Amino acid sequence: MERKNMWEQYTDEQNSELEQLCSRYKECLDTAKIPTRSRKE
Repeated sequence: MERKNMWEQYTDEQNSELEQLCSRYKECLDTAKIPTRSRKE
């Protein structure tokens, strides 16, 4: 039995919404990054 690929089932509008969500999530992750020191220091 072959499973359906749900990514192919989304409409253009839904794809656009997902892209916007991903962009906002990436921005959130970028904002939350904390600079780390090198372990050699």
